[in-house]
Amino acid sequence: MRDHQRAMSDSRPALSTLPSSTRRVKIFGERNTGSGYLERLLLRNLEIECLRGGLPSPLRKLFPKSERIRDAFFRATKKRNLGWKHAFPPSREALRAAAGEATPVLFITLTKNPYAWLLSLYRRPYHAHRVYSSFSQFLAEPWTTVARENAPATIANPVELWNQKNASYLALGGYANCVLCRYEDLVDDPKGFLETLCREQGLARYEQPFENVNEATKGTDRGTTFDDYRDYYLRERWKADLCEEDIRRINHGLDDEVMSQLRYPRIEPGQQQTRDP
Repeated sequence: MRDHQRAMSDSRPALSTLPSSTRRVKIFGERNTGSGYLERLLLRNLEIECLRGGLPSPLRKLFPKSERIRDAFFRATKKRNLGWKHAFPPSREALRAAAGEATPVLFITLTKNPYAWLLSLYRRPYHAHRVYSSFSQFLAEPWTTVARENAPATIANPVELWNQKNASYLALGGYANCVLCRYEDLVDDPKGFLETLCREQGLARYEQPFENVNEATKGTDRGTTFDDYRDYYLRERWKADLCEEDIRRINHGLDDEVMSQLRYPRIEPGQQQTRDP
């Protein structure tokens, strides 16, 4: 119980009380977009503090499946950590109330190709309220959000969830210091991403050589390596799991403006790949 109470208090100081020279980073990204990989990559190589985006370890161990505890934790600590990493980012007004306009927080958002991301969420439907019998059913069903998501209770479908989350990241760049990162670009050249981040944002690197995160960050992917992820996403092997009807359904719902700003092309029926022999 004492561990529970300490974790719920999130004893790290509020943002506005930390030294102004400390570089703080807050990551936002949908489920299955590599937020765990990005956080480990940053902490291994850069002299930064990542604001908490998930539940503290003591609470995870005590309440491994409790959404109520997770919601309560971020409700109690959002002014310190700016919320759950999979939530919609705070509004301009909420950000000012949480930290003050002068607090130097660097936001990094993660986006994955919508077709690939929808397949990822179907395979690992974190926080889904039902079991789906097919990918087609998953695409058509409303998505129920969780309380800590800073969102409407229900979103029309997972395609619209991608639209709205990524539109919120684009909007965040209008009132906060925000780097929009595509997952595909990150795994293509993680060292180059860090070098650009340091150069453009004035972040300091540790003195040792660059160190990638080669192990899987999800327990369910044990045995999968960074090179496996890189090959799968850069060669777009996920296309083999799309049928023409699913592509049509996805295309019907995608926001063209968000797609354009994030430089993702549409896939047309017939463009999906077959599996390697």
